[in-house]
Amino acid sequence: MSRKRLAADKRVTRYLRDNTSADPLTIRRFATKVVVLKNGCWKWTGATNARPTKAPRGLFWIGARFQTAYRWAWEALNGPVPDGLELDHYRYPDDGCIGPLCANPQHVEPVTHRENVLRGSGPTAQNARKTACAAGHPFDRVGTKGGRYCSICKRVRDRARRRPGRLTPDSPQENP
Repeated sequence: MSRKRLAADKRVTRYLRDNTSADPLTIRRFATKVVVLKNGCWKWTGATNARPTKAPRGLFWIGARFQTAYRWAWEALNGPVPDGLELDHYRYPDDGCIGPLCANPQHVEPVTHRENVLRGSGPTAQNARKTACAAGHPFDRVGTKGGRYCSICKRVRDRARRRPGRLTPDSPQENP
């Protein structure tokens, strides 16, 4: 069985060669694992850490360990990621970026963990974007632990707690 040698994408090779001080062989190895898409993404075709519950990320063997492909490309151009920050695909999915499989360093930026989470689509980000409670009242108070709530629903819950057996607006009505 013969191994077909992949041709390095010349645009990626030229861009990295002209803008970094990385080893030319490393650049060529990296570029053979990238396909440039019409939207500007550098689709990673090499190894991934494919997991069923999370989006797979491209992995690039550098030194004696794997590193995410987009991180290697970003660090090759900009130096190490500043302490306390992590790289976020800020163009994903708004501009059609393919996200973690995109290795284009222009599609990521260093942000705090909090900002990265809030930009995402997980439950923390979804709840942070909410402006009203389940009953439709605006959140107008902040609790001692930082949670938001609406004072109308809190007042109803507190009254129901103080007077057991009293019906609340949320409880089912009894038929006479």
